Amino acid sequence: MSRINLNQVVVASMAFCLGAAFMAGCGGSDPAPTQATGTQNATSSTGGGDNSTNATTKTNATTNTSAPSGKPADDRKTVGGIPYDVFFDDPFQVAATQGTVVAAAPTAPMNDPGGTTEEPAEATTEVAPAGGGTDWEKIVPAEVLEGEVKRIRNRLKQYMQGVANFRQNIFQLPADAATLAVLAQIATNHPGDISWKDNAKYIRDLAYAMVEGDLKPDKGTFDAVSEPYENLVDILNGNIPPGLEDNGTDVAFPEIADFGYLMKRLDRGEKWAKTNCGSEDGFMDEEELARAEGHIIAALAKVIESEDYGYADEDFNAHADTMFEGGLKMATGSGFEDFDVGMNMVSKKCAECHTEYRE
Repeated sequence: MSRINLNQVVVASMAFCLGAAFMAGCGGSDPAPTQATGTQNATSSTGGGDNSTNATTKTNATTNTSAPSGKPADDRKTVGGIPYDVFFDDPFQVAATQGTVVAAAPTAPMNDPGGTTEEPAEATTEVAPAGGGTDWEKIVPAEVLEGEVKRIRNRLKQYMQGVANFRQNIFQLPADAATLAVLAQIATNHPGDISWKDNAKYIRDLAYAMVEGDLKPDKGTFDAVSEPYENLVDILNGNIPPGLEDNGTDVAFPEIADFGYLMKRLDRGEKWAKTNCGSEDGFMDEEELARAEGHIIAALAKVIESEDYGYADEDFNAHADTMFEGGLKMATGSGFEDFDVGMNMVSKKCAECHTEYRE
């Protein structure tokens, strides 16, 4: 064999080997997104799924059974075809990887914790039961509850101003609707003076119905969400639409609020507090809203402890208890130092919980 022919053989052999190595190292499909449990199917909001039927017509509700690990079964909700889960760091990155096209999320006002996207000393705060139950007045006073509902109402109004706005805010909507459903259920058992308390059960069910199914950024979904939304606004305006079913006040939180949506709302609140109230000056500028956010965090932390959500293990409840204590510290502490301690308690438990419960 001539020298030139030998060289050609060597070059061809090297090319073959490199090509084989390249093919072995480069798969033909995108990597699957990180999977995590934490929501239930056929539900409400944010952030909050269960397996109950439509809240405006439901009679009996069922919740997911726990997996052997103590985590709920894997039947997450989707928004825009993307699993909506607090354990996904960036749902828009998931959308890009899966080839789903969705509208970009708007930048939420930094003075509104509910609309944001994105080691402390231990403290204990005793909360005495009211009438044998939870002392909701101490956890979330009536004026704080009504104030948060007004902020949610304003955000929902923005989201529902046409299909384009709906598409743009589709990842914000679930957490707000779930939080509204939870606050309305709390109102049914709240001892305080809440203007719409007598109709809170209808507000709860309509907020749930807004995000009961999987949300898609299209006109069909917008139209379906618009009906319960408009009825909800009518009730808050003091007008009761005809034909609403009365499901009473004895309703478990997992029946009307998706766990993942509530976790997303907690995540948003914690990030808002760190961004806007991480210094004494920032806290002083936003003190009223910062303390209100502490109350909301405490209330949601209490709600997610419901064993029907499927997280009945002691470790998860310990995380939720500390978040609850931290939220109350933020809300009722004597000044910035107490607020900062409470905020760090919440932040630490958020991080630990995500680490432990992200699969």
